[in-house]
Amino acid sequence: QEKVDIVVMLSELEMSRDIKFAEAYAGVDVILNSDMHERTIAPIVTSKGTRIVEEGQDGTMIGEIEMTVKNGVLTEFEWKAHIITDRIAEDKTIADKVAAVRKPYLKAGFIAGQKVTVGGNTTTLMRPVDEVIAYTQIPLHRSNFMNEDMPGVVEGSSHDLIVDAMRWGSKSSGAALRGFRYGTHIPAGGAITMEDIYHYIPVAAKVGRSPTACGFDMKLQVEQSTDGTFNPDPNKWTGGWMFAYSNASFDLDACAGYLNDGATERGTNIKVGGVLVDPLDKFDPISNRCVSGIPSFTVSGYWYADDPNTLNNCPQCRGRLIETVKTDGTIVTAFDPTLTVNAALDSSTLLDVTESVVKYLREPASNGGLGGLVTSSNLQVHRINVKRLPNINPFPFNVVQPLIGATLATCPPKP
Repeated sequence: QEKVDIVVMLSELEMSRDIKFAEAYAGVDVILNSDMHERTIAPIVTSKGTRIVEEGQDGTMIGEIEMTVKNGVLTEFEWKAHIITDRIAEDKTIADKVAAVRKPYLKAGFIAGQKVTVGGNTTTLMRPVDEVIAYTQIPLHRSNFMNEDMPGVVEGSSHDLIVDAMRWGSKSSGAALRGFRYGTHIPAGGAITMEDIYHYIPVAAKVGRSPTACGFDMKLQVEQSTDGTFNPDPNKWTGGWMFAYSNASFDLDACAGYLNDGATERGTNIKVGGVLVDPLDKFDPISNRCVSGIPSFTVSGYWYADDPNTLNNCPQCRGRLIETVKTDGTIVTAFDPTLTVNAALDSSTLLDVTESVVKYLREPASNGGLGGLVTSSNLQVHRINVKRLPNINPFPFNVVQPLIGATLATCPPKP
């Protein structure tokens, strides 16, 4: 209708969905993708001739496209992936503007009492973002490609640190946190600043907990998290990556249930505190305990004032007893199902997840903290025992998340 020569689509639909779209429909020449943060050092070219590109995470890469069109037809296409390093000199004008915007948050010009409200939660900036909180002897990030040890789509050291801090701050049996594309890297031997922590957790979440979790809840979360990450139909993805867990472990076969090879359970041998849980043991709201009679365990997660009767990592906890943590460590009730009306809490008095991380990093080891230094001894990784992943990659670049999920083409044989 418009009689154009080139159609360029700007998309945040997830690259996997764009691949399926471009394989089904002709007419789009180029898709500039966002959302998944994959680094396409070479373009994906679909059977319909569509080129799909994406520029990685947080300004680490700039893409350059040159196209030649003759008589309304795209005849040449060249893609250059420019990886950003410190060899590129900063622009003084832009650097001055950045410095001016950052000044109220840095030591030199810090303005105390700055607040932000997200999801009904109000959080105060407690200190300058360039303040050093602690140091680390191991790299902290969640970004490994699928072909690397401990792929970021499954687990990351930074994520493990955050859930440990949430569990410690809430005095819980365990903690879980939805997978997310955390781009910040803190190298081994580096300082952990407040800015790094805000890069990981910029969402004003408060530390919440529920003392009513049972084996079935853990099993359900593991299965849903895995399915929402590796399902061969990207329309069934739930966004982000697999959950991170503190004081919990399990065996993972991310290909199970998709290949008709007899395996159906993706998460097995699930343990909390080293104790095997019963995946069929549901919570009984009448007796207010697990059906088996085994005491329930306490799990912590993000809590928001505008949805106070659940945790963001436990939809099945909705309507059960939900608690939060005050800044002094006191546990308070956020939602009690036995009450007709629950009093609203002042979120500004509650422990922000970022502050839980700060306290955990700085607290002496004698009180359960890390004493200012993250080490391989006090931050256990490889909590998820990977048995099989869809790590056969058909694309011309390394991927963080399999772009077509778990299929016969991407999964190795069952071990």
